[in-house]
Amino acid sequence: MRKLTNIGLIFLLFSCEIYAQNFYPDLSVPTSRFGESVTINNNWMAVGAPMDDENGVESGAVYLYKKVNDEWIHFTKVLGEENSMSQFGGMVVLNGDLLYISAVNKNANNLIVGAVYVYKFNGTTWVFEKEIQPENLSDGAKFGQFISISNGTVMISAPEQVVQMSVSGVVYAFDETNNWQEEFQLSSNTPLDVEQFGKFIHVDDTWLTISAFRDLAGYKVGQVNIYRNDSLGWNLIQQEEGNLFDKKYLGRSVDVLGDLMVIGATYSITPNDEIDSGEVSIYRYDSNVNLWNLDNVIHSPIELGYFGWTTKLIANKLYIGSRFDLASFGYPRGNLYIYFDEGNGYEFQYRIFDPYNHENQDFTQSVSFIDDFILIGAPGTEIGEIQYGMVSLHQQKYKLIINVTGLNNPSEDLLVKETLQNNGAYIPFDMTFSFGYLHTFQDSFQLAIMELPKDPNHECTIDNEYGSFWDPVNILVNIECTDVDTIFSNTF
Repeated sequence: MRKLTNIGLIFLLFSCEIYAQNFYPDLSVPTSRFGESVTINNNWMAVGAPMDDENGVESGAVYLYKKVNDEWIHFTKVLGEENSMSQFGGMVVLNGDLLYISAVNKNANNLIVGAVYVYKFNGTTWVFEKEIQPENLSDGAKFGQFISISNGTVMISAPEQVVQMSVSGVVYAFDETNNWQEEFQLSSNTPLDVEQFGKFIHVDDTWLTISAFRDLAGYKVGQVNIYRNDSLGWNLIQQEEGNLFDKKYLGRSVDVLGDLMVIGATYSITPNDEIDSGEVSIYRYDSNVNLWNLDNVIHSPIELGYFGWTTKLIANKLYIGSRFDLASFGYPRGNLYIYFDEGNGYEFQYRIFDPYNHENQDFTQSVSFIDDFILIGAPGTEIGEIQYGMVSLHQQKYKLIINVTGLNNPSEDLLVKETLQNNGAYIPFDMTFSFGYLHTFQDSFQLAIMELPKDPNHECTIDNEYGSFWDPVNILVNIECTDVDTIFSNTF
């Protein structure tokens, strides 16, 4: 064995290919909120920059990237209408060879109502196909705030549309197979008490969830309306209500997989009275009574994290975005937490954050998944104290477990300074990691868990010795690289 001192272990990790790749906007156009929305499929990646000023103040833009020989290449930049202030790119969704782009401030008949633009790939380039804008939108309706698609049905929200003289919101359904004809509308059954109906939508073949705000003692709390698709259409079967404490801002994110549903409440107070920390509630469906029952709650590991900003269920994994999380380097940057369920409930495994150490990121403002890729938007990312935005593309294939044993003096701090930006690779340390050091009082411990890209030439087992800052010998490090069965959805 070879002896290594200080941080020598770190460099054993980089026989693998690049694990994370970051993309940036045109740096001549700052404060564009590049990464406000993201979407990815097997061949294309689209990134919204709704505050882009290239074609006029806040006219917006969408960047398109194409996958060529396993490399993602910038293909084109689609601009919003000139001087429109429409915030084109606020929401982007790929569905096969179609791309949906929202512009919530689109003007029509001197009213700011919003619109959704549809582009189609013709084999060579993306061409404009359709502008979706229902009739009788009220001023400030923000049509296009959220888009969700399933089996040819396109659900688009206008969360500030007036209903019964109340700004409560409407969700519209369009038929993608019939030139986007409007099929139906949904609104709150208590519009006088509800605001922003449609601030978040999840739809699949069976379930539709629509999030809203409800007034409670002068405060806004979340509400999730749960619909089931049956022979009569979409029927409201349940409403989950937030409160001022443990379920504040309920419904910021929702996802459904089989008989599991997860709902994020980003401003919840933790059991330790940590404010605006967030939580994710896990529900299970009981078909006998046709109801979703609360099964468990995962609380934010840190205060002011906005934990639950994004959520996604894939196979036995639960992904939770925490866009204001301080756990990375002690600054508000954000993390994507990954939990595994091996049959005993979800347990934290590791987290993903930006390996390049940018500031004020809003990392996980938006997240999209396809196969073994995760695309993460961080529109608040600063470069040289100027906000530009960024998106980060991550690939996962192998699980890497690092175990440290044989510490001579367990009371000392093991130096694991995070010089991990070599080629974009990194270790997402567990929550004991802080400011470059891992503090331990045990003679053995698991240092980190991560997943690396698949590389058939990678040596998966490495034994080595390296030391702490104070005692550079007799620490055995064993690195195991094992296959992870990762099943990813081909839909969003």
